Amino acid sequence: MLKILKMPKTTRFANIYYNNQPDGIRVISHTNLTITTYVIPRTLLNDAKKIEGIDRPGIYYLINENDDNKISELYIGQTRNDINRLDDHNRTKDFWNKAILFLAVSSNFTLDMTSGLEVHAIKKVFESKRYEVSNQNPPKYKINFFSKSTIEEIYEEIQFIMSTQGY
Repeated sequence: MLKILKMPKTTRFANIYYNNQPDGIRVISHTNLTITTYVIPRTLLNDAKKIEGIDRPGIYYLINENDDNKISELYIGQTRNDINRLDDHNRTKDFWNKAILFLAVSSNFTLDMTSGLEVHAIKKVFESKRYEVSNQNPPKYKINFFSKSTIEEIYEEIQFIMSTQGY
């Protein structure tokens, strides 16, 4: 019987620190991933809009990071193609101090994919019972059977990246 071994994940990511500040805007990518991660302090949201390639679909976490760099509250949403979606939250949600965006590397993320990923992420955070979640009502989107395994794989990437960043 053939046993398939999973290759270990590497932590060798390309980390870009804008303005040479480790507590500023960070971009995290890796050639084997389907997503690029953007960590954006709320105070630098307007600066982040100038980053090339930040206009792709994906999901985001708005987090309230306490003094110990731990998440105390979060909100999960999706964006179809624009960081400007965060402007709405900047006006209407007071609790967050950092946004973490997980955006498609290519344009192959469909609306079904981002909607399914958002639903899956919200479900997982509610199941964890570790955080106060600002999403009042989980989306009623039903994940397409054919997309489910891809969504779960991308979510594993998100969890891995979050853990490498101390979340």
